[in-house]
Amino acid sequence: MKKLIFIFLSLFIVLNAVSCNKSQVQPQDKLVQEKSDESGDEKLDKEQGKKILNEYLKCLILRDNDKINTYYSEKLKQEAGNFAPKPDPHPNGFKVDSVEEKEGKLQGKATLLSVYTGQPYFSSDENIYTIIKEKSGYVIDKIEQSKSTEIVEKDKSLFLKEGGDVKGKEIIKIDDFNGYMVPQGATPDRKYTIGRDGFGPIAGDAKGKKLAISTLGTYPVIMTLEIEGKKLNPIDLFFKNTVQSLSWSHDGTYIMAEVSNPEGSRSIYIYDAEKGKRLDDSMKDIMKPDKYTINTPYWISDNELVFNVSGMPNLSPDEEKMIGSYKFDAKNISLTQY
Repeated sequence: MKKLIFIFLSLFIVLNAVSCNKSQVQPQDKLVQEKSDESGDEKLDKEQGKKILNEYLKCLILRDNDKINTYYSEKLKQEAGNFAPKPDPHPNGFKVDSVEEKEGKLQGKATLLSVYTGQPYFSSDENIYTIIKEKSGYVIDKIEQSKSTEIVEKDKSLFLKEGGDVKGKEIIKIDDFNGYMVPQGATPDRKYTIGRDGFGPIAGDAKGKKLAISTLGTYPVIMTLEIEGKKLNPIDLFFKNTVQSLSWSHDGTYIMAEVSNPEGSRSIYIYDAEKGKRLDDSMKDIMKPDKYTINTPYWISDNELVFNVSGMPNLSPDEEKMIGSYKFDAKNISLTQY
């Protein structure tokens, strides 16, 4: 009997010890797991990083220096300094190629396009943006240039420069242009001698395959050039307007031409680059050049163009209501306030 009692007590002590050991180990394991979760890398939001990069690049186009700095990390603010944006050359387009997670940070790749108002200059800069998360949210911590391309004019010829190339490669000269051209809306037999006084504003697409070109002279024109095959395609000819800037939609489907009339008012025309036709939009009827002027146009997608509208002097109260920001959808031919 004593033996049975001894065996029973022994088993009770052993089982109780195991139970106590488990109760001590389990919370420790749980604590370790919790610490592991806390110390592990936080999952980064790529969509939020892409949104920040898009908003930052828009600020570059609008030349909003105060807002530009809000997208920088504290470290980058110190490194970048406070430089006021110059009027020219200036960014007038961009395309965010990708945003991926790498080594606990977000890495964005984007192409920034810049032009010179009224003059033949274009640059395409491919940059890598390191995006981190600070207490205030996602910010840009580092900007590195991975590729740079410029197109400049010299002696009435356009030269393509890549990287540190000094001389560049000639891609076209003014004498290569056809002698005559038909303006939009005219019959094929209405030909006019194109302006050959020199090159006006130019713009390349984001892929670096096509170039929109304008000329100077009595009848300035817009043409597109396929850089690889050196094929010219006529777009439009003007009688009074002067081209101030050109830009391509993100996928290269459309071309925007910002033009000014002799009175100084600016308008925009949108063209289907493949068909070489101007879109029959309502902007020219709603935003008449004698009442309004358009500025800071830029593409935000494959078919959406954003721009600001300012009023000319002596507008009525109803006409002043048109002043503001707008978005034009080239695919659906629709205009909305932005």
